[in-house]
Amino acid sequence: MKASEQYVFGLVVVAVLVGFVVISVGYLPQARLAPLCIGLPTLGLMLAQMRQVWVSRRIPAPVARPEGGASGAGTSSGASEKHREAAESVTLATELSIIGWIAGFVALIWLVGFTVAIPVFLFLMVRTRFRESLAVSVSLALAVWAGLYIAFDVLLKVPMSCGILLGM
Repeated sequence: MKASEQYVFGLVVVAVLVGFVVISVGYLPQARLAPLCIGLPTLGLMLAQMRQVWVSRRIPAPVARPEGGASGAGTSSGASEKHREAAESVTLATELSIIGWIAGFVALIWLVGFTVAIPVFLFLMVRTRFRESLAVSVSLALAVWAGLYIAFDVLLKVPMSCGILLGM
């Protein structure tokens, strides 16, 4: 995606987020807490991303040199074609992996609810995908579970979904 396309996309996302925040201000105090806690930080991050895209547009791209040095007698285009195909297959595998993780997360939420699914997903993601130690994975999952419990059950008094397996 070109920088101009990224910038236009960013403007659309910022417009949606501003609408999201403005509409949530009209809600009751307890109902507007979650939209504001999500909308304002996301808006800030999106503005920072747009700034980065804007700054990177102004930096000139490096000049590409022909393969094989100054004479232009370089490797065949077949090697570069194989390299491109290998890069595309790695990209496809990465995209399919991410889609699988998201689908698994949605299924986990549906089965056991948010309170269990988020820490379990986080543990599995940190342990397998990011290859962190067992202590870090468990500590992070427990910290997130405690944060969710305190935020939703204790402070907001909003019980989180139990899913179809734990809701019986």
